[in-house]
Amino acid sequence: MISGYIDLFDLYVLEVSPEDNAFIVKTPTFAENIRARALEERLIRWEGVDGKVRIIDDSSSVSGNAKNDPTDADTEASASSATPQLKKRKKKRKRRKIPQPSYLPDGSNGDSVPSPLPPSLNKYWHQRSRLLSKGSITPSPLFNITISSNPQDVTFTLSDSIIAERWYSVSPEIISRAMSGYLVHISPPAPSSTSPLALYVDPFAGVGQDTVSLSKSLATRSYSHLIFSCDLDLNCLLTTSYNLSLQKVPVDSVVLVWCNSVALARSLPTNFNYSISSSEARTKEGYLLVRFGPQPETSSADNFKSLWSALPLLELTSGNSTEVRGVFLSPPWNNTGFYDRGGGGRFTLQDDVVIGDGEGGNVTGMNIVDEWRAKVVRGGAVCTFVPNTWDPSELQRGASSDGGRTEVYRHLLNGKHKTGCVYFVK
Repeated sequence: MISGYIDLFDLYVLEVSPEDNAFIVKTPTFAENIRARALEERLIRWEGVDGKVRIIDDSSSVSGNAKNDPTDADTEASASSATPQLKKRKKKRKRRKIPQPSYLPDGSNGDSVPSPLPPSLNKYWHQRSRLLSKGSITPSPLFNITISSNPQDVTFTLSDSIIAERWYSVSPEIISRAMSGYLVHISPPAPSSTSPLALYVDPFAGVGQDTVSLSKSLATRSYSHLIFSCDLDLNCLLTTSYNLSLQKVPVDSVVLVWCNSVALARSLPTNFNYSISSSEARTKEGYLLVRFGPQPETSSADNFKSLWSALPLLELTSGNSTEVRGVFLSPPWNNTGFYDRGGGGRFTLQDDVVIGDGEGGNVTGMNIVDEWRAKVVRGGAVCTFVPNTWDPSELQRGASSDGGRTEVYRHLLNGKHKTGCVYFVK
């Protein structure tokens, strides 16, 4: 077995295997001529240490340094044992092309499943297995909620604009898993079994991709933990519940919070006790559903006023039973029309993310980061998901004023700069 470390973001990622926490990738085999190197498939296990990965392989090559390349050592050994007259000629390897998908006009991508989406969204339908390997971005509009042992059917009507937003907002699964894995890795460990409950927050749940990733990353930890999965839209929370169930996330590890996440951040102490009023509401899949603060203003808010008042209330008080260890922040990228304008220029959290705060005002993306960073414990982090056009120069506005550090990463998928993320560590 050969072990070595190489940079995660120089790899061509092909697929992910969540069961054994490993990636199948294309990684360079270092030869004498680095420019003419061939590509081989290797099994890479994510260690989460300084953005590195450890190679687990039984073949003969890999090292982050060409001088220590075992291939070179084997070549020298064979050359020294051979006579000068019988020196073997080294075979030249052929570069194997990475297969490219063939996009068909109906969006079926060759799997006999035509796209049910408008033509402008066909490119997302092509990528559906990479976006979400198991689950649905737009499931059936009929859901069921049980409140105080009384089941209720809830039906939604999704407009074309909402469906489009769902598809272009979901985080690619392999990127979401890598981000949550590193977020959990850098968060402070629990010093003892009597430590407070570790809370992780997904303020913009959407279809639940990042909540699932957090749950998978926390499953390997021995300390007690809980995830608050928050969203303005009840339909998003019920879709999240559906996807959590398909991914076999334990029902006692996630609480679905129907709220404005900015209002929640402002009301959340760093260390606190939480309780839920006497009535209990659970989704059809068994996940706890609660409300917090005033009812969020959405297009369907008037249709669910009676349901809102019937849901149990999440109550927060100062205490020492729970503490915020990490926040997975994936804010909406297009709510100011950045991509509607053609996506020209550089994206900034300060100018291109503006949402309501639940109190009649608006906050920017950097305001949201600051609100949540103030709530995590010392050593905790806020992981912020950003597009590939994000401008990192806005971090010069004093992002580390709390004495922490800022780590910036970019994600390369199939050799292309896909997205980026920023870890604001307190």
